[in-house]
Amino acid sequence: MNKSKVAIYSCYLTMPKEQEEIYKKHIADIKKDIEKNPCAELIGEFVDICPRNTPLEKRPVLLKLLELSKDDNLNEIAIPSLKHIGRNMDAMMNIVQAFDKQRVGLKFYAECINTASPQMMSNLKRVCGIVTGTEPIIKEKKKNVVMYYAYPFCKPEKEQKHRESIEICKSKLVENKNVNLVDCVIDIGGGNKPITERIGFKELMQICNKKDIDEIYTYSIETLAPKTKDFISCCKMFEEKGIGIKFIETDLEMDYDVRTDNYIMTL
Repeated sequence: MNKSKVAIYSCYLTMPKEQEEIYKKHIADIKKDIEKNPCAELIGEFVDICPRNTPLEKRPVLLKLLELSKDDNLNEIAIPSLKHIGRNMDAMMNIVQAFDKQRVGLKFYAECINTASPQMMSNLKRVCGIVTGTEPIIKEKKKNVVMYYAYPFCKPEKEQKHRESIEICKSKLVENKNVNLVDCVIDIGGGNKPITERIGFKELMQICNKKDIDEIYTYSIETLAPKTKDFISCCKMFEEKGIGIKFIETDLEMDYDVRTDNYIMTL
């Protein structure tokens, strides 16, 4: 009897120790599930070490699996969860459709999604707007966000203005039903220190490393990093982690665009 050839795949750039232990347990459970299936054969575990927004053409390991599928040496890809293939819906669907053309299904264990099912593929296409004139049947997951607000030591009247702006940020986040406010970091002082040396910014990065954060919310560019060099450093650091930035005062948003491979600004 010909067995279905199954590969385990995931994609990540960094992983905190506690998350790594959970990840390893998920992988072990998936291996057991495959190995106990008499109709399945595990051909290996494959990982791309890169940001989860990375498109298919820049994932060497996933491209290797795509080549295996063309030679009928792969029938299914087992993935711990949707977040282990990408945060961006366009990028995910490009990957799903590339393998669907080769008759290879993607099975996401955490969400119980298997793209080998024709009904599931139809649903995914509807969610992504590929089939027009239909309402999405799956609601987009709330974004995990951290509010960050930095300002220098200042006179009482300016201090009060900053406090008012902080409350505006918090209220807008509380009102926004599409976000999950994970934490708030108020970073006071800093002087001429580079942003990466500020105590508050270090706290922010620790939160981003420990939690699955999607976006940083702040009041303005000045309350993130008033110096151009620091601002560029921030953008690069968050880009590498696949984390967007939202500036409330100007309604400006920075995020990774899989189609252009750039960190872009949108209003």
